[in-house]
Amino acid sequence: MRQPWGRWAWLGALFFFILAAFTGALFRYGAIYGVPWGLHLDNIRHAHSHLMYFGWVTPALMAFMAAYVEGRSSRGGMSGFRRVVLAILILSVFVYIPFLLYGYKPAPVGEARIPFSVIFSTLHIFAWYAFVGLYWRHTRGMPRTQALRLWDAATVFLVVASLGAWGRAVLAAFKVTDPFWASAMVHLFLDVFSDGWLVLGVLGLVHALHDVPDEKAGRVADGSLYLFWLGVPLAFLLGMPLDLVPPTLRTLAGVGGALLAFGLFGQLWVLRDAREWRLPLILLAIDSVATLGLAFTPVARWGESMGLRILYLHVLLLGFVSMSLWRAAEYVWGGWLVRGRRWFDVSVVVLLLALIPLTRVWPSMWQGRWAWELVAWLSWGPVLVGTGALVAGIVRPQGEVGHMWQRWHVATGQSAGSQAGG
Repeated sequence: MRQPWGRWAWLGALFFFILAAFTGALFRYGAIYGVPWGLHLDNIRHAHSHLMYFGWVTPALMAFMAAYVEGRSSRGGMSGFRRVVLAILILSVFVYIPFLLYGYKPAPVGEARIPFSVIFSTLHIFAWYAFVGLYWRHTRGMPRTQALRLWDAATVFLVVASLGAWGRAVLAAFKVTDPFWASAMVHLFLDVFSDGWLVLGVLGLVHALHDVPDEKAGRVADGSLYLFWLGVPLAFLLGMPLDLVPPTLRTLAGVGGALLAFGLFGQLWVLRDAREWRLPLILLAIDSVATLGLAFTPVARWGESMGLRILYLHVLLLGFVSMSLWRAAEYVWGGWLVRGRRWFDVSVVVLLLALIPLTRVWPSMWQGRWAWELVAWLSWGPVLVGTGALVAGIVRPQGEVGHMWQRWHVATGQSAGSQAGG
């Protein structure tokens, strides 16, 4: 039986997770002991965050979505998904290197200065558009399961998030320096990408792997989706510095944040019986409570003063999103490809707990250099576990597909073997 192409997509995305996590560890190490190899801290941070978004979570999620669609579509041309995901993985290399060396600044090439990081990021966005086009083409006319409804919204929000990147380019072209618009474009991209594309995309993946228990739960899931459609386009304003947002817009942002939070609460209730997803869903619940709190200006001001945003992003992206992707890989591609998943959980939880002393919530009398050193060393945990999983997947190139792969393809009366080559 030919192996599902999504397996190599998973291993490619896992490689970029390891590289991104290594870069994050390097950033924390450099902040304490000095930056090695003549690099700059800001550039290391940009390389870390862009690779996490572009090279890890996005292609991994797209591969799962494509596998699900393959199992339900009677249309041909599925190789388009394969080419797009491969292009995204290749482009991730060319995004990472210029960001690591130059950040957003143009790279000197002879007497010219070329903005490689911007160029390859732009090509990445076009690849996203290609995936969205393929997704809508191949799902046209399909019965809309809970997974597909969430992915419909996620793909739309992926396009909406990209408008933030285009907006930054427009501001630069017209030399607009207003801090409100500069911040708005950044958070339109970052927060709609996180809440709209990643969170809804991963929730759709959980639904694809876990049956909704009853009709009432289905109605709650449908209702939460309406809240997402209304809330996500407004909630990104909550991530902006409070002093930059006019009162009227801040009120609208608060409404959007509350709608998003209650939509997430609804999803958490629907998925309450998904025991194998309990840990990432607990982390999503923490994120949901934080989102609801941000809807209220006094709470948001307190959170801003406590420096909680970095912890919040890690709980969401390293916690809920990454843990969920590892679990999905077990069910879809086969557990032999995801060695050490429980150790991954442990390494992530320990790292998240270690980030708390870096915030101002932690008593000042107990703060000190030790907290930064602890996080720097614990940051290597996910790197080591991910490396072990990658090596195991490469050394053993053949294995049984996961049982959910079988279920997805049995649903259309086609064998996993006939679909594997797609």
